[in-house]
Order: sequence, then C-alpha cells, then structure tokens
Amino acid sequence: MKTQKIIWIATVALSCATLPVFAQAGDDDNKAPRDRDEAKPQSIQPLGDLRRASQIIGEEIKDAHDQRLGKVRDLALDLQNGRVATVIVARGGVVGMDEKLVAVPPESFVCDHTIKALRFKGSQEQLKNAPEFKLSEWTKYTEPVELSEAYQRFGVEPYFFTEGQPLPGVANQSGQVSHYYSFNGQNALPRVGYISRASRLMGTTAKNNENEKLGSVNNMVIDLSAGRVVEVILAEGGFLGGERELSAVPPQAFHWNADNSALMLDTTKDALRAAPHFKPSQWGYAYEPDSIAAVYRNYKVPVYFAGTSTMDNGAQNVRERTDEGISALEQGNAEDVKITGQIRQALQSNNATSADVANVTVVTMDGKVTLRGTVATEEEKRMIGDTAAKFVSADRVDNQIMVKTLAPAFHGY
Repeated sequence: MKTQKIIWIATVALSCATLPVFAQAGDDDNKAPRDRDEAKPQSIQPLGDLRRASQIIGEEIKDAHDQRLGKVRDLALDLQNGRVATVIVARGGVVGMDEKLVAVPPESFVCDHTIKALRFKGSQEQLKNAPEFKLSEWTKYTEPVELSEAYQRFGVEPYFFTEGQPLPGVANQSGQVSHYYSFNGQNALPRVGYISRASRLMGTTAKNNENEKLGSVNNMVIDLSAGRVVEVILAEGGFLGGERELSAVPPQAFHWNADNSALMLDTTKDALRAAPHFKPSQWGYAYEPDSIAAVYRNYKVPVYFAGTSTMDNGAQNVRERTDEGISALEQGNAEDVKITGQIRQALQSNNATSADVANVTVVTMDGKVTLRGTVATEEEKRMIGDTAAKFVSADRVDNQIMVKTLAPAFHGY
C-alpha cells in the first residue's frame, strides 16, 4: 500500500469463526507447487460470508430446528489449495473428555447471524452415525481416501482428486456445478496438500527463502460455506513505525519447510513491507473484494472469486467498470481524508446501525464520497447515505451499498 493512500474502512464485524495449522503432504508434494501455478478456476463466484478463523473455532452448531448439535473443535486446512478440508465437530461431553469428534465438509454449514451459530444443513442422525475422527491419528484421518469418504457421507462433492476414483464432470449427479481448477486446459482436481489443524497454525513462523523471519500467522480469513481459506494474515510489529501491522497473503503463496515447522514465502522483507497491509483497527480491509484481489495479484496467485469490479450486479457493475470506479486502496487529498474520517466517526456513533453490517467502506476522492458494502435493510442503506450527505452535498454521495438477500429458512433434507 502506498503511504500517501490512506484506507478508512467503516466495518462492524460479524460474529462467527477461527483457524489453525496443517498436516503432512503426500508423495506428490514436489509436483504440487507446479500444479498450483498452472491451475486456473473454471468459474468465477462472488466471495461469501467472510470470517476470521478465530471466530469459527468454538462456535456452536445447531440444526434447522435450533437444536444444539455440538461445537467446532478445529479446522483442517489445506493451504496449498486454499481450502478448508473439513470442520472438526465435537459432540457430547466436555472439551477433551467423552467428546466424539466428527469430520464434516465445510459446505455443510452456513453462518446464521440470528442465533450467532453455525447452521448444519443435515440431520442429527448424520452426525450421530458418522465415524469418530481421532486427533491422535491426524495423518490417517486426513488422507485423501478418508477425506473423500467424509465428503460422500454428507453428500458434498470433494474438491480434490483421490486415487482410484473417477473424476467428476463439470456438474455432479444432483446438478450442482463444480468449481474446480483446470490443469493444462483439462478438467481435473487438485491433489490434497499438507493438512494441518487450524489451531496450530496460529503463531506459526513465516520465513522467506533466505530463512529470514517475516512474521507469524495472526489469523486466517475464511469463507466457510465455500470451503475456502481466502487469506492468511501475517503480523509483525512496527512495519511503518511502532504499531503492529498485519499483512494479507493468499494461502497458495506459501509452502511448508522440510520439517513442516514454518511457512515459507518467496519474497523479501522489503517487498513484504511494500505489499498491501493494514492496522488491527482496519480489519474491514481484509474482507473487501477489491482489496483481496489486489493481494492475490501482488503475489501472482490466480483470483478465483469476483471482486466488485467483476461481479454482474446491474447498476453497481456498470459504475465499477467506468473510469469513476474508485479502488478501496485509494483516498484523495487531506480534505478528502478529513471527510472520510468524519463520516466514519458518525457511522460508528449511530446506534441505528445493525450488528450485521459488514464491509461498509467509505472512500472520498475530490470531494465525492463512495459508499460500498452490504447491510441488512434498505432503511440502513438510506441512513448511511444520509449520514454521508451531512458532510458533502447529497449529489456528491455515490451510495453503492447493497442490501443483503436473506436465504430462505432451511428445513432439512
């Protein structure tokens, strides 16, 4: 991020999630980085409901009838492919005692803000009858065959290739479209990478190829319903003077060292300092589609999702494609910065703003205010626009905020 460009992000964080470290890779590890670099997504999708890994671990799980089913004990992560391999669900007992752990595909859950829990799409019987996942035998239970069986058990199509099993086509038997990588122009699935517990990834050291420490893993940004690790967040104190800085890195940009004790990143300290980063008070930056896309481009990792500049969203899409589109990484002069700060402060002090607001971004350029993000209601969108209009004229406010479309209640299979 250029120092003359100042990011002001007005974000009310949503509840739901946490993450940790990975497990040993197979014999095809040497081929994995090459496969990853050649991989191109077959389709582009919007980003889903993003959460920090630390918000997900420990989250309660409920069924369609609000019956408590358990809690998230941990996440199994495949950084090489940018995937949440499985969610480790704890049922019964207390932590570490008489619990039954079950591996469930991440696509089996949605985050329900009304009850502040993860909503399981299946039935209690599915969890009850699923075989136990033993943390003491992590390597065994995270092998491709075991993972594939877990996916099949809950009716979810695996994102990875398993030896001896036929490759699915573009659409599976239920008509759901597959969104898999394509290697060398051929439909194929990636091989499972090194799988690790999310809880152990926190605090893991990141180094460059010269073995210099770049920082440690602070958190991960997760799109759980899509099964995606969107970003790995690195922390190192005093990048730009004193305050701890956070850097977002695509998970696919990392590889593990020989003994899997550290994450390796092909960069220099100076390059990391020059890459996009943000302060702990600016977490909204890590959820902004355009900002995430900039991070992916910076590390030359293919962007698998649609940013606000590529989504087909009617009038917003038209605005984003014109020269008037303003990047979330940009702000104007000192007066613009002042206006942005005033609007942001007014929004934060407004009690009418719902707890569900996420990714509300205020950008001022040449006296024109652009508002972006997603809110719960039309009334809230109007209120935010009216708030901005108190500091500039109404015709200088471009309210691009979208109103969240609530999915219909799930009533089970």
